[in-house]
Amino acid sequence: MNSNEEQKLVWPKILIVEDNIVNVDVLIKALKSEHYNVSVVTNGQLALDRVKKDPPDLILLDIMMPGIDGIEVCKSIKENENSKDIPIIFITAKTEPKDVEAGFQAGCIEYICKPFNIDEVCSRVKTQILVAKSDKMGVAEDELKISGMKLLLVDDNHVNIDVLRRSLEGEDFSFSMAPNGKVAVKLTASTLPDLILMDVMMPEMNGFEACKLIKANPSTRDIPILFITAKKNSDDIEQGFRLGCSDYITKPFLYPEIRARVKSHLQLRKLIQQKDNWISKLNTIKAELEEKVLERTADLQHAKITAEQASNAKSEFLARMSHELRTPMNAILGFSQLMELNPTEPLSPTQAQSVTHIRNAGDHLLYLIDEVLDLTKIESGEIKFSIEKTNLSNLVKERVIPLVTALAEEQNIIIKTQFVEQSDLMVSCDPSRTVQMLINLMTNAIKYNRENGSVILDYQKSDNEKMRITVTDTGQGIPQDKLQTIFEPFYRLEPNDSKTDGVGIGLTITKRFAEKMGARLLVESTLGEGTTFSIEFPMQ
Repeated sequence: MNSNEEQKLVWPKILIVEDNIVNVDVLIKALKSEHYNVSVVTNGQLALDRVKKDPPDLILLDIMMPGIDGIEVCKSIKENENSKDIPIIFITAKTEPKDVEAGFQAGCIEYICKPFNIDEVCSRVKTQILVAKSDKMGVAEDELKISGMKLLLVDDNHVNIDVLRRSLEGEDFSFSMAPNGKVAVKLTASTLPDLILMDVMMPEMNGFEACKLIKANPSTRDIPILFITAKKNSDDIEQGFRLGCSDYITKPFLYPEIRARVKSHLQLRKLIQQKDNWISKLNTIKAELEEKVLERTADLQHAKITAEQASNAKSEFLARMSHELRTPMNAILGFSQLMELNPTEPLSPTQAQSVTHIRNAGDHLLYLIDEVLDLTKIESGEIKFSIEKTNLSNLVKERVIPLVTALAEEQNIIIKTQFVEQSDLMVSCDPSRTVQMLINLMTNAIKYNRENGSVILDYQKSDNEKMRITVTDTGQGIPQDKLQTIFEPFYRLEPNDSKTDGVGIGLTITKRFAEKMGARLLVESTLGEGTTFSIEFPMQ
């Protein structure tokens, strides 16, 4: 697929420059429903900045805005070589003929007066987008020449007919005339004009009835119809677009407005006449994309199945291996305890020390096995949580601090905490899993601390009904680019460090536990100063 074909699949970008939020909401809703990529700015300077940074395909521009007005914005855009070809449609409450003329002189392609009809806006946006994109869609310049094209003028007042013809002087058009809708329907079927300019209020058959009949005929339904009428009621405008008109112009009109809209619709007519070629190309692209999507979907489904199978196999393997390891390990621990407690054959000091080493190593290995089992249960969804109202103060004082004190003393680390002074910190959590989470964090803070460092276990109440428990160490800290990686299974900051035991799944388990309980695990770190892990619990 070449770049031109890819470009056709991109939604056109519309920039709305308007400071009235009600108008903006109406425009955004309508344009997005037509599959446009819509952005909004509220003043002229922001519009110029946006056009320079990200040129849109079309601009809907108000005139009366704070700062630079719409006329000056339009002039600036048209004077810039990089943005001069962007079509600009004014949507404004300035309805005086001099204002309309000033808009066209500034370089706008359309001028719509407020209060606007949204169907009219969408119709004109669609027309200008298609015309402006013609070069990018591979249409040669001579294919868009409108000289010699046939126009049918329909009005029962010959003065109005003359005014229309004068407004189009200088253009090489071929004109035919009809005094009412009935004649217009017959002429349309026999001559197939390229564009119809038609009044609404006429004898015998009005413009709405004629439009309905023309659009019902398969041979004439694609011919664009522009209503030019004194009927300004919004219901009439909606009826016109509902019947199939391409544009709706109210009298009195200005020559520049008529010329601009006639040219736009004739160019669009030229584009439509090339539609078979484009549709063929688009269908080819569509078929290619559908084939690629099907292939990619099949690849992704296969990859997903393979990944799930691998994950299940890994979890099953780890679970089986963990169970297989627990049996002999429990036997080793049991026999070591029997050896220590055997009164008939007491151990020598050297033997007792060796057995102690065996038991300590076995306890640690059993702890690691339990962690692996927990991880596999989490990934398989087997692990269950019991969320209840929990006194966090008692939990920390009775089940966390006592279990990490010995390790801290062994490492010459001081534990500081405010929990000893509190008794009513109530949160929603699973007590057993929370103890495991806090022990994991406290153990890491002790093991990865500096010599004679400290660990602070603290709490903070937030304004959003959350309780944050923090564990802060005075270690070397964690690099910023590793703050998310540390939660991956089996990841260790210093994989070659044999002095610090562990397999790198404690933080993974802690994070998964927190998520399962509706809590959050957070981390902040400064190199050379230390790291703070926080668990944020819902409060009771």
